[in-house]
Amino acid sequence: SDPPPMAGRFAGLGNLAFALFGAAAIVFGGLLVDRYGGLGRRGAWAVLGGIVLVEGLPMLGADVGGVIAMVPAFGVTGLVLVGRRVSWRWATALLAGAAVAVLAFAFVDAARPAGSRTHLARLAQHVVDGRWGPFFDSLSRRFHASFGDVEVAAWAGLAVLVVGTTAHVVLVALRTSRPGLFRRGAAPSDDPTRAVHTGLVVLAVIGLVANDS
Repeated sequence: SDPPPMAGRFAGLGNLAFALFGAAAIVFGGLLVDRYGGLGRRGAWAVLGGIVLVEGLPMLGADVGGVIAMVPAFGVTGLVLVGRRVSWRWATALLAGAAVAVLAFAFVDAARPAGSRTHLARLAQHVVDGRWGPFFDSLSRRFHASFGDVEVAAWAGLAVLVVGTTAHVVLVALRTSRPGLFRRGAAPSDDPTRAVHTGLVVLAVIGLVANDS
């Protein structure tokens, strides 16, 4: 059969490159911590921060969707690596950080010569002029490209909610009936493997919504 149609990208990093690049960064950060401990943890933060710059700077990756997914995914990875619990407050802060990062890269692009600007500069101009319509139109287009029509997305969301609720009820029941079940042999809160798994899941979920293929 013919391959699925995909939009061409002639500058920066595309969606496939973003997925491989982001996943490799998370795994590498976990390996650094597993091998070098506290020193590796600082190295992991430096690597993840540098990858966001490569992904988002207009003269390099210029990828809006990649930054939107990477900042929360890398942040969650880093929080787990230092033993922090990922609360709703942290989740909100990471999403806000992703938006701030995108806007920062957009204004960097807007400050470049006109012949060198990318789509990021157009985003900055929309923000300055208070035109949010194109931004939400872009999000809507990406959503439909990933999930199809609204009905399919609604059924998918309902299925995820049912599965998540069922899993939560089962875990609570097991914890109540066997209090020591989840304490014996539990992984440490800063376990690099758990950090990598969590970061990859966040990267995949947000990347699916933030990118259009």
